[in-house]
Amino acid sequence: MRAGAAAALVVVCAVAGCRATAEAPSDDMAADLGAGGEDLAGDDLAMADLGCPVGPEVCGNGCDDDRNGYTDDDDPACTSQMLVTLEMGSPALWRLVLEPQPHVVVLDGNPISTNGGMATYDATFAPAAFLAFDAGKLVQRTPIGGGATTTLSTMYSTRDVCVFNGELIVVEPNNLPAGSGLLHRFKPDGQTELLPAVKVASVATACSSDGTMLYVARHPVPGDSVIEVFAKGASGPVDTGVAITLPDALLNATYTRLVDLVYIKKSGTFIGLFAIPGASPDNGLDGQVMAPFAFDGGVGPFIDGGVWHGVGEFMP
Repeated sequence: MRAGAAAALVVVCAVAGCRATAEAPSDDMAADLGAGGEDLAGDDLAMADLGCPVGPEVCGNGCDDDRNGYTDDDDPACTSQMLVTLEMGSPALWRLVLEPQPHVVVLDGNPISTNGGMATYDATFAPAAFLAFDAGKLVQRTPIGGGATTTLSTMYSTRDVCVFNGELIVVEPNNLPAGSGLLHRFKPDGQTELLPAVKVASVATACSSDGTMLYVARHPVPGDSVIEVFAKGASGPVDTGVAITLPDALLNATYTRLVDLVYIKKSGTFIGLFAIPGASPDNGLDGQVMAPFAFDGGVGPFIDGGVWHGVGEFMP
């Protein structure tokens, strides 16, 4: 059943055909990587900012109005941004900035292993990014701006992480005793699990939230990916019974698997990583194309021709 979330699709890649190729970064990507971490070095909170008004970010005035450490086009209030990781591991935890042309900026300089980390960062939840590693069966909490990284080893596979209703949601793709995926719930310390875990109807691969609802990508076996919608509940996410199908334009092109998805606050849209099923298990796929999409079936231009492993929220 297709849900009518009818916000107009905002195409976040304004220049048709622009590419942020993972395999061969462009010059602007290389420059950003070389200057990684400057946002957190204190420059944005320099004395000049003290003369700026405090309030919502005003794009283009040279001020860090909302005092979150990011100014104008470097702030996700002004540009579409997400956290990204690559198929074969990433040299750092990157945020991908889509305007005016896609480029990456280092958020945390520690390399992401080939275990396939998927990340999220929501400063209102915790001053740290969280990563889930497929093969490692672990959740990593990395403070942004300094501090010790902590890890939690689990007895189950960990596919994705997101923040919903004041909880860290960790996606377990397929719990055999339960016969389905599970959503594990954690406190902001990334160590304390809340019970109960929440069942997903089939193999689960990703999660994202717009602040009101939780959206979980799952793969029926057999069948094409769908997005299950969960509401807020006192004991964790509550399945609404609504399952959103992928847009026909993607299904007709045989991109039938939604590997990961991310909510972009600036535009109020989602961006997904989509794949054509192959030899890899559904829960182990990497994204072959990245594109904005709407729940009413709209699809924007493909943003990237490279292969990404994960996308996640960046909300400082």
